[in-house]
Amino acid sequence: MNSFFSTKDLISATFIAYSGVKFATEYDAVTKSWTFVEPEKCQELDFKLRNGESLVEVIKYESTRRTLLGMASVSRNNK
Repeated sequence: MNSFFSTKDLISATFIAYSGVKFATEYDAVTKSWTFVEPEKCQELDFKLRNGESLVEVIKYESTRRTLLGMASVSRNNK
């Protein structure tokens, strides 16, 4: 089984990071994805999000989303 969870979906990545799961690596500009540790927890959070069972604090979620966009921007600029 894979020991990491990767996603290209900004919404999913934001919710996973918002939920406190740590990043395994920096943003990967080649694959355009974020990678997290705890793949089982990430899959559970992703399903919860897609099933509409997630609630977030808007300001904290937006702050997390901007952090992820910043990671992508920095990664692209370092290429």
